[in-house]
Amino acid sequence: VLELLRELDVSSNQLIGLGPDLPVRSLETLRVSHNRLLVLPSALEQCSKLRTLVASHNALTGVSLALSQLVELELSNNQLSRGGCDFTGCAALELLDVRDNGLVQLPPLPRTCSLVRLFAGHNRIELIAALESQTIPSLGPALAELHLNDNRLRALPAMLAAELTGLKVLALANNELGDLPHELGYLPKLTRCQIDGNPMRQIRRPLWSSCEALKKHLRSRGPPPSGSIASAYLPEDADSIPLPQRGGGAQSTSDLTNSDEPTEMNAAEATRLARDACSGARVLDVSSMGLRALPLDVMQALASTSHNPGGLPFAAARGGRGGHDILVRDRHEEEGGGEPSALGAVLELRCARSRLGAPAAAHVALQQDGMLRRMRGLHTVDLCGSGLTSLLQLVALRSLSLSNLLLARNALGAEAVEELLCPPSPSSPSPPAPSWVARSGAIREGSAPGSHVRPAPRAPMDYNTSWGCALTGALALLDLSANRLERMPACALALPRVHTLLLASNGIRSLAGCWPVSMHHSPPRALAHLDLGSNRIVDLAELPHALLAAGPTILTLSLESNELSALPPVLGQLTSLHTLLVGANPQKAVRSAVIERGTVALLAYLRDRHNGAAQSAAQPSRAAVGAHASGRGGLPGVAGGEQSGREVELQPAYAEPAAPDTKRLRELERAHATLVAQLEGR
Repeated sequence: VLELLRELDVSSNQLIGLGPDLPVRSLETLRVSHNRLLVLPSALEQCSKLRTLVASHNALTGVSLALSQLVELELSNNQLSRGGCDFTGCAALELLDVRDNGLVQLPPLPRTCSLVRLFAGHNRIELIAALESQTIPSLGPALAELHLNDNRLRALPAMLAAELTGLKVLALANNELGDLPHELGYLPKLTRCQIDGNPMRQIRRPLWSSCEALKKHLRSRGPPPSGSIASAYLPEDADSIPLPQRGGGAQSTSDLTNSDEPTEMNAAEATRLARDACSGARVLDVSSMGLRALPLDVMQALASTSHNPGGLPFAAARGGRGGHDILVRDRHEEEGGGEPSALGAVLELRCARSRLGAPAAAHVALQQDGMLRRMRGLHTVDLCGSGLTSLLQLVALRSLSLSNLLLARNALGAEAVEELLCPPSPSSPSPPAPSWVARSGAIREGSAPGSHVRPAPRAPMDYNTSWGCALTGALALLDLSANRLERMPACALALPRVHTLLLASNGIRSLAGCWPVSMHHSPPRALAHLDLGSNRIVDLAELPHALLAAGPTILTLSLESNELSALPPVLGQLTSLHTLLVGANPQKAVRSAVIERGTVALLAYLRDRHNGAAQSAAQPSRAAVGAHASGRGGLPGVAGGEQSGREVELQPAYAEPAAPDTKRLRELERAHATLVAQLEGR
């Protein structure tokens, strides 16, 4: 029987090794994540048909593979920095995940690399190319996503940027980059470039939130790369070329966004989207299509398609045929007794630059809500630049354990964010019905005609209770940049696993109330990167104390381009910071020369000021000993009549009098001397 086995899943056990009896002839998928493996079995090299290997969250110290058919390799949360890794023999590799491994450089890759997605974030990578040899990994033009966020990169090689002609997503957030090579501006397919959390001095912050504006700025600094693939780059006069219209001709971005007619997709396009959602990346990408609602026809086709060891990933709902035999298990549906669906296997939903903020019909909103609740495998939702003013129509996201929620460049206020992230009242054990049902005129099933659903009241932030939703308990990255926030959402610092919080380019004036007393028992212990730049903040309020209470976790804090008239010296106590940006503020207490010397010098300066202020406050004023005679023969300051041989407890008062009285002080000194003499038995 084992000779015919095609998928083996032994995840979430306590395994320290795998036996030699693997079905090497037929095995196509092997999942061994969340175990205690130190090494991969040697028999793995004989699995010539293996296409998917998931070994994340183990204790692997070194991995060297030469599997010609391997397409997906996930090795995140291991210890690969100790023994190294080598994947030069995996020529068909399309997805590689080596996050959280302590790597100091990218692993060796095949010379003819077909890699599409590379995840290497949360490591210790400082340089991509060795300065001596200028050799770089052969990533190739097929690479569509390169994730190098949360490393220690100081520079990005120009030759690497010139090689990635097919790059669509570049994640460089939370590094030590001071500039970017101008060659990036000529990459034609690059639509998302994350550079938040870097000490950029050559690129103005307003350009950070717009990839097209950033590319235009980079193109103005130099010519396109030359060579045999020069035709693959944007021309130097690309800024004067009109955007292509979907049906031919030319159409501006504003025309596409403000068009009254919704953008429809034809059958061929829907089939392509469904096939891509079933491929190795498992991404449903409808970005820049101008859709007013989620692609319900594509989602319905995926929901009606089951994944079997011998089945096709996309049944011919529109006459299409499947590509790869990818085995995905929608555990939520399996537990309910249903077959695993392709919709539940989708990992990312990208709807950036759409028109989801436009009002939708009630029946469309209901279908959209139901489809979202079935996408249990989602870990990333991208809704950037979608014209959202409210999130009520996306309340189904509460039931999903998302890791990344991208909502930048919309028109959201703090109240809109709280309606999605803040939990319902504890008096309601189950989540409230979607609030958009009431606003759209729909009624709850089984209720009387004309009765509307009211959202349950929000409770004080406490995500340790059982009534928190799945979204708030799993969210690690929340991007709310370039919205209309006038204050920090009350739930932002209460998210228990949030690692990166981006709130730049809003209208936030004060942070008062960002960490109320009700949240003091649960500080943001996972928060590592906080971006509050380009706001109108005049007061940090309790933010520094919240970060101090969380422990040494915060790594990047951006406060630049605000209206701070002073920097709290307590910021110097955040010793875990490796990047503190405070430029472009009207404060005068810290000189620009200190700020320009970098984070270490700035923290030392603030720490000295804080320690000096603390020492001054700790100096006791002249002590005033209170004297009160009680009973016959009593002594001043002693309770009782005769206290000979007794232990007397003195409680001196350190409150400094407003106007010292020398006569009274002499009386107190004499009383104190008399008391000491009696206690010593004189």
